[in-house]
Amino acid sequence: MSLNGAKNGDTCDATIEALSTDGRGIARIDGRAFFVSGGLPGDQVRLRLNAKARPPAATILKLLVPSPHRVSHSCPHAAKCVGSPWGSLIYEEQLRHKRELVQRTLQKTLGLVEVEPVEASPRQWHYRNRVSLRVWHGQRRVEIGFAAEARRGEGIPIGTCHLATESVAAGVGAVDSALRHMGKEHLPLLPRRIQIHHTAQGAGALLICSGACDPRIAEKWTEILGPHVLPGGLWMAGGTRAGVITPEKPIHAQANALPMRTLALGHEVDVHPAAFCQANSGAAAFIEEELRRLAQDRNLCRVWDLYGGFGSQGLAAAGSALPVEVFEISRFSESTLKELAAVENNPEVRFHGGDLLETLPSYVPSIQADDMIILDPPRSGAHADALHMVGESAAKTLIYLSCNPARLARDLAVLKPHHFHPQIIRPYDFFPQTPSIEVLTLLKR
Repeated sequence: MSLNGAKNGDTCDATIEALSTDGRGIARIDGRAFFVSGGLPGDQVRLRLNAKARPPAATILKLLVPSPHRVSHSCPHAAKCVGSPWGSLIYEEQLRHKRELVQRTLQKTLGLVEVEPVEASPRQWHYRNRVSLRVWHGQRRVEIGFAAEARRGEGIPIGTCHLATESVAAGVGAVDSALRHMGKEHLPLLPRRIQIHHTAQGAGALLICSGACDPRIAEKWTEILGPHVLPGGLWMAGGTRAGVITPEKPIHAQANALPMRTLALGHEVDVHPAAFCQANSGAAAFIEEELRRLAQDRNLCRVWDLYGGFGSQGLAAAGSALPVEVFEISRFSESTLKELAAVENNPEVRFHGGDLLETLPSYVPSIQADDMIILDPPRSGAHADALHMVGESAAKTLIYLSCNPARLARDLAVLKPHHFHPQIIRPYDFFPQTPSIEVLTLLKR
């Protein structure tokens, strides 16, 4: 078939050859890549083409011959839910493709690099200690579920989640059951998102509203999601239209609300629901162990933990012996850092709250050659000015942790003129059953 004559709705048979960074399969037709939702490498499929999509896309009309690496998806929502798009691919193949994705992404920007095999997650399912779900008015009831598209208000309804820990999955099911008979007339005002997380008493939740928290929302949801539904209690926060918490707005905790509970450095610690913590604490422990090892192999003087959250990575590298400087925008992380520093017996830990571009500049002259810098920015990557400040420092050792290989490639290119060069590139599977991957890069100069 000539692609020049292809129109939307045309059909053809093809084989899925690879996986993309957004989780879709890739089929090549007349030399052009088409992105196929639900396609896995090795699948022979009949497709309907959408050549006008950007990038070009295709829909599976029929699975002619399944890939030898296909398995039964364990989730009852798998046919529609976007939460675990690789759940039908055997786990060993997921790891292999993630390594290839990282290698392919970095080589586009950096040239030939060697990426180590992916460190597997200790749990392939039921690993998330928190899930963030959309809330919307369905046809008959209030629904919760994973976002279908970034710019739409609704999502894919779910009544359980096999990515979540048993405690959090039970919370998802309890909330879904509590909302089963709630229509528009019962809940005219909805939060934008609901985060269901693990606490010391079971599942709790954080409701994120668009704009300020409306007292009517708080009162009604407290009534619906009482301790019999969420034993860990309910928090409420104001946010953007996308459901991102707005830091300057107050966060309200109901009387019985408990903080999130997670593992860090082998200790159970409490984390404010609006603060960042790794969703897969089991896989995060592997990075903590690696940071300890990398620090022990060097005669370090101080650890600088940038975008540091509650400082678990900085403390992993420092142990009880080295001073740690933690820079974090969220004021809610400081109490957990103090708790963790106490159990790690490190009295030389300082928290610098606020925007990194405002808090770091005065400290750059204090960073010495024998110090270690740890960068763990959000998915959007590090700010270019922050990278240049790191480059202007005297530090010779840098650890960059990234959950976005494309942004990692971009930022490593910014660091290259400052003579930072990758020595180790090691992916860790923080997000089984999805295309997402965490990458630890050790850079030296």
